Amino acid sequence: MTQQWVASLAAYQLNSQNAFALSNFAGFTGNIYSPSVVPEPAADFFTGGILSSPLLTARTKTSSAALADQLGFLDDRLLVSLGARYQKIESVAYDYNSGDELSSYSKSRVTPVAGVVYKFGSAVSLYANYIEGLVQGDTAPNTYIDPTSGAAKPVVNGGEVFAPYVSRQGEIGAKYDAGRFGTTFSLFYTAKPIASVDFATSRYEVTDYQRNRGAEVSFFGEAAPGVRILGGASWLHAEVAGERAIGAPRLQSNLGLEWDIPQLQGLTVNGRAVQTSTQFADAANTQELPSWWRLDVGARYAFDIGPSKITVRGRIDNVTNRNEWVSAGGFPGAGYLVLGTPRTFVVTGTVGF
Repeated sequence: MTQQWVASLAAYQLNSQNAFALSNFAGFTGNIYSPSVVPEPAADFFTGGILSSPLLTARTKTSSAALADQLGFLDDRLLVSLGARYQKIESVAYDYNSGDELSSYSKSRVTPVAGVVYKFGSAVSLYANYIEGLVQGDTAPNTYIDPTSGAAKPVVNGGEVFAPYVSRQGEIGAKYDAGRFGTTFSLFYTAKPIASVDFATSRYEVTDYQRNRGAEVSFFGEAAPGVRILGGASWLHAEVAGERAIGAPRLQSNLGLEWDIPQLQGLTVNGRAVQTSTQFADAANTQELPSWWRLDVGARYAFDIGPSKITVRGRIDNVTNRNEWVSAGGFPGAGYLVLGTPRTFVVTGTVGF
């Protein structure tokens, strides 16, 4: 039997300064697909703080200490990991206008970590793991959109910081790695609480749990000398109160290729295609975003100048310049739509000494 101990420490602090100002956008004709031109309304409908000089609105401190023990059996073909992690989260929310403290908490918890790997020879292995973690709670938004009138309304407990919650995740899978080719398949489960605005009381509160179950496959390989392939797909069933969760597509997939040009040493061209299936923008599953895809291409050239290694990279994202809604989300239950990035050219370079 072999044994290996691992210990870690981490600390983090975030100070957030914010202000907001909304316009009264109710009553305009048209919609996002058939807009009408109107004079720019003043940003004085809902305001918080001063945009030019925002106050401190939130302070968050996190710290953790973890200790794990990995035990090896059967000539290290069977590896068992057991551990625990102490986490502490301190959070304070302040009023946008006065800077006065609104709410605060200091919570800590010890959570378990467990994993097992069994190796069938040098290429195939099976694994399973379970982990829990303390996650910072939501902060109540200051406004919400009334579904009946379409107008923005204040949230009665806007700015309230919710206590942290414990997330849970389990996974089982298999991995095959033959050097020039490999693939991984896994099944997973996660759960977390969901908060949203109660339209009857205009209060933001925890209303349910989101449960995610899914499968994921990934693969890599060298199809021919100098030609590499990398891709994968994931299937997700995310459910809240019997309906699909906002912004959770059932299927996402990607495929990437790289080719080292043999006629010019150091030059590599690449391409990538990504696809996302339909997703809902509202909790009732009546507003659906269509599926979408995107194609990216690029190249890199590596060469030496004296003792330095230079690498120049160029990339074109969204080559076909598709104009699509790519996700829905924002504050839980809000269903904000996000527009995909237009055709974008990126050039970068690095120098190694």
